[in-house]
Amino acid sequence: MMKPSTRMPLLLLLLSLTTLTTAPRAHAAEDVFLHLTADFKTDDGPVCVAFNMAWQALRDGDRVTLFFDQKAAFGLKQWAPGRTDLSLYPLPEKIKDLLVETFDVSRESLPENYQSYLAFLRHKGARVTTNGFWNALTEVETTVKGKEHILDFVEPITLEEALEARRQASLYFHF
Repeated sequence: MMKPSTRMPLLLLLLSLTTLTTAPRAHAAEDVFLHLTADFKTDDGPVCVAFNMAWQALRDGDRVTLFFDQKAAFGLKQWAPGRTDLSLYPLPEKIKDLLVETFDVSRESLPENYQSYLAFLRHKGARVTTNGFWNALTEVETTVKGKEHILDFVEPITLEEALEARRQASLYFHF
C-alpha cells in the first residue's frame, strides 16, 4: 500500500493525463487544395465529394482552393450567359438530406444545382480557380488569364500559380 503522501501526486498525475487525452484540441487552420479533373457530365461523384469536403473545410476554418483542371475545367465553360454544365444538374434529394443533417441547415437554404453550390462555396470563402493554360490550349479562352467564357467568380491561374497554391497546401485531395 502507498503512503498517503505519495497518493496525492499520483492522483494529480492521473488527472492531468486524463485531461490531456480528453480535452478537445484547437484546430489550426490549414490550406486545403482540392484538385478536380473528373468530367462532371460522365461522373458527378468526384465533384460532389469535393464540394462537400470544401464546405466542411470552410466550416472548420480552413482556407480552401478548388482547382478545376483538365476535363473538370470544361464544367465551368459558359455555353450561355451564366449557364454552365454544372447548372444543368440539380442536387439530388439524398445529398440534400445528408447536407441538412451534416451542416444543420434548412433544406430551403441549400443550393439548387451544382453551379449554385460552387457559387455558395465561393461566397463562404473558397477560392475557385481553373487551369488557365488548359483553357487557352483547348480554346475555351484565347489567353491563359482569359475570362470571356467562364463564370465571373472563377479565377484562371497560370501553371506557376497552380503549383504555388499546391505547394502552400497542407492538405491535398484529387478528384
